Amino acid sequence: MDLSIIIPCHNLERYITPLIISLNAQKFSYQVELWFVFDSCTDATKEVVRRKLTKEKYDVYFIDCDVHSCGEARNRALDLAKGEYIWFVDGDDWLFGNNAIEILLQTAKHYNSKLLRFQYKSINYKLKLDMMVWQYLFSSELIGETRFPPIMPHEDIEFMRQIGEKIDFKVDEINVPLYFYNFGREGSNMTQYLEKGHIDP
Repeated sequence: MDLSIIIPCHNLERYITPLIISLNAQKFSYQVELWFVFDSCTDATKEVVRRKLTKEKYDVYFIDCDVHSCGEARNRALDLAKGEYIWFVDGDDWLFGNNAIEILLQTAKHYNSKLLRFQYKSINYKLKLDMMVWQYLFSSELIGETRFPPIMPHEDIEFMRQIGEKIDFKVDEINVPLYFYNFGREGSNMTQYLEKGHIDP
């Protein structure tokens, strides 16, 4: 398996369709599996995914859990993922362009990347982030036994800190936007945190 895409979902019935459309549109020549982790969902998120996803392109797996944590939800899939590479994608964002997967894997395999960083688009063009896990393609070898801590919303930062301490840590970069970050989506973890005045974007 070349790539495992891990997608944590919490009540995204109204927001996950753009991601599904972007996954359906992908053109790639690799083996890719999708891990949807439905964490404490009380809406029809799973039914939307089942109905709209073109499953023939991927090996698709569903996990139901009740951990109330994006990081812990990712861990559930990370324990089972079989991909040489791992991409953490949030369920209310989407892939940018129809060849995002192909570009990522071609580049990573060509350079034997352990960690590949790429560009992203966002509604907020002034937003500058560098510690969000969706900005990177990880080799499963680099991740190893590292897992997300049971904290929110800084689980990404702590996970990246642990990755950065590894002896074989090295970041390759490509200047191509491959991800759309739906920043400011009503009800998202980040939006709720900003509304409480904890972060200045």
